[in-house]
Amino acid sequence: MQLLNAFQSTKLPVITLPIPLKGLFTPDVLRSDHAPFWYRGIGAVLVTDTANLRSPHYQYGSDN
Repeated sequence: MQLLNAFQSTKLPVITLPIPLKGLFTPDVLRSDHAPFWYRGIGAVLVTDTANLRSPHYQYGSDN
């Protein structure tokens, strides 16, 4: 939780969302580099502006 606390001490809005069952019912939260850490039981924080859900170019050659 120390990593998460570092984000909560900023003036930026922080929303925490528990992800049960390793994202079984919310697979979009696994679309980043933090997911392998979660699967190994290592704490990791996903920081997102939700661009991966808004951009049709995400992770394609046209992704700038």
